[in-house]
Amino acid sequence: MRKSVFLLLVLSILLATPFAVRAQADVTFDKLQVQLWPDYDQASVLVIYDFSVSAETTLPAEISLRLLKGSQLLAVAKEENGALVNLQNQLLEPEGEFNSLSFSVADRSIHHVEFYIPYTRQGNSRSFSFRWTGDYAVKTASVRLQEPIDATDIKTDPVLSPIGKQPDGFVYYARDLNSLSSGQGIVINVSYLKPTDTLSASSLDIQSTQPLDQNIPGQSTYLSYLPWALGGLGVVLLLIAGWVYLASGRAGRAIPRSRKRHVSAASEVSGDDEKQIHCAQCGKRTQPGDRFCRACGARIRRGDG
Repeated sequence: MRKSVFLLLVLSILLATPFAVRAQADVTFDKLQVQLWPDYDQASVLVIYDFSVSAETTLPAEISLRLLKGSQLLAVAKEENGALVNLQNQLLEPEGEFNSLSFSVADRSIHHVEFYIPYTRQGNSRSFSFRWTGDYAVKTASVRLQEPIDATDIKTDPVLSPIGKQPDGFVYYARDLNSLSSGQGIVINVSYLKPTDTLSASSLDIQSTQPLDQNIPGQSTYLSYLPWALGGLGVVLLLIAGWVYLASGRAGRAIPRSRKRHVSAASEVSGDDEKQIHCAQCGKRTQPGDRFCRACGARIRRGDG
């Protein structure tokens, strides 16, 4: 009985092992682009994998990538609705010279892996080696190198051809690697001179992704303030009109009073003129209250006209 159980267990292991190897071999990358960005946002090399699995690959597929020991994992994600969505992943402890990065792929969208590898620096000279370990077969592979800020005398092996400045403002070098079979590794050696410690990311300009106009939520323009400006102008005009009206009303009421006082004074002068006394002796006009003529000294008689 025990012997039968043991034989059954051994048989199960033998049957399961080819299946596991076959499942790993059945995973094929449709496209793989490797990007190397030295001195981008830290003093090392940012490595970026962008890949998608082939139509022949059964989904979901468990992906296991070997990263050289000393690599620093940054992100594992996939494209979804124009954005990158983080994926759960596991980075195992290094065995030998490699770490093993594991994660699951549930669809054929572009998947994204970012990690850093160190470079060697001696004075102004910097160099590094990138290695694709050939974990999976790749139908179409390519590599792109971003030129670091202030870098000169860039050398690559194999040779990467310059493709000029790209929309992100950086100069790139590229090479198509065509198809790669499972287990077929590649090594790319890069060296360059760089007299400064300036990182490429520091040269990026912060720019708006769309024109600034009144259609952007939260964006204020002069058109949004126009109704308030017109309303404020109307209030100012009303205040000025009210002040003018009140001022003109006070002026209108003051004129009749002034005119009345003027008329009264004239009447009083006329009345005084009518009651004015003249000296009977010399005919000199006297002042009100005079008892004697100021010219000849004669007594003033009030009955005289």
